[in-house]
Amino acid sequence: LERDEEKVKGYLESKCKIKPLSQSDCYRIFISREDRVPSIAESIKSEEANLDFYCYLSKIQDSISNLSPLMRQSYVVRTTDGRSEQWSLISKTIFWKDNDWENMSGNSWMPDGCCLAISDIYFDNISGYESDRLREFFSLKQVVQRYSVAGLYQSLRSHLSEVFSQITTKEISKAFLNWIFLNRTQIF
Repeated sequence: LERDEEKVKGYLESKCKIKPLSQSDCYRIFISREDRVPSIAESIKSEEANLDFYCYLSKIQDSISNLSPLMRQSYVVRTTDGRSEQWSLISKTIFWKDNDWENMSGNSWMPDGCCLAISDIYFDNISGYESDRLREFFSLKQVVQRYSVAGLYQSLRSHLSEVFSQITTKEISKAFLNWIFLNRTQIF
């Protein structure tokens, strides 16, 4: 069928009055419509479906402007805090796994589920090209970002009581206060 794509398109248009959908049509008509977002969000809760969905979006990313606020509050990705994996809304602060993220996520004062990075499931079993496109999509659409103190503080602000409950010794307290002191200009 792929070899005869133009013949099939011509036949469908001339005989059946079926016009092919462009990538932007697919996104606009099926994916970005507000009434479809809850259904899509429910459909992408398995790892396989979630990966397929974001790989598809990465393929058509040139036709996508920005993800809507409803999409950001509804769609999830698989993340890790360095100890376990979980589903996280794409509206959360999610980092790329790098040395800075690894150092921060390993702090004894860091609560579970606070310093998140995108899971490796999105990149492990796909081609290099697909992986690069997916990384580009996640970055350009602001789903995943490079680690920054300001980004981490956005996440920490809503977890302060959990941070404080993690501080059980003088050493942990000192480590947390030292981090705040060293990064005070980026936090305050």
